[in-house]
Amino acid sequence: MITVPQVVEEMLKQSPIISESVEEGLVNYSSLARKLQPEIEQKLYKSVTLGSIIMALKRLKIVSSKNNRLGETLAKITDLSMRSNLVSLTFTNSPTLFQNQSKLLDVASKTPNSFLTISHGIYETSIFISKNLLEEADEIFKNETNQLRTEGLSSITLILPKEAIDTPGIHYSVFKRLFSQGINVFETASSYTELTIFLYSKDTERAFAVIKKLN
Repeated sequence: MITVPQVVEEMLKQSPIISESVEEGLVNYSSLARKLQPEIEQKLYKSVTLGSIIMALKRLKIVSSKNNRLGETLAKITDLSMRSNLVSLTFTNSPTLFQNQSKLLDVASKTPNSFLTISHGIYETSIFISKNLLEEADEIFKNETNQLRTEGLSSITLILPKEAIDTPGIHYSVFKRLFSQGINVFETASSYTELTIFLYSKDTERAFAVIKKLN
């Protein structure tokens, strides 16, 4: 028969945010117990007292992030790369925008040391390029509606282990550490095993130092 402590432990394992807060002593047990109570009762098909949940939380040994699945995955992030002198261009989506993107991709493929990342949204598209592509981009997109243009950006790309896709809390752990140091994330882009963080160049050195300490 499943017990309250077992359910509480399983729920915390599934929530890296709550688990980490409990581990660091940042959570009020009574408040957390009230939050967890409805789901616990649903899982156990019976009423459960707040006292029993609080007791389970106090007795629960939270495994340090250095030893759990999240910590093990973070420890495998050892490949980092940086790019500077980047520019962000955000355009309103249009029928011609996609055609123009193809033109820019062609230019980038022929330009040494160029950088190009495209992020499609429902109504707008953001394009991150190295400054050596800016002149060509301005010409290619001259008839598009430019919503935002930001220079002085850099990027940090993390190469993630393949198991990161099934590990809750990877991106949260990265962003939490950056935000705790007052570092603003301008934008992000991700793929299967890559997470690229765009930020203002003035924050690059601090951000790189923070991310290197993830493991």
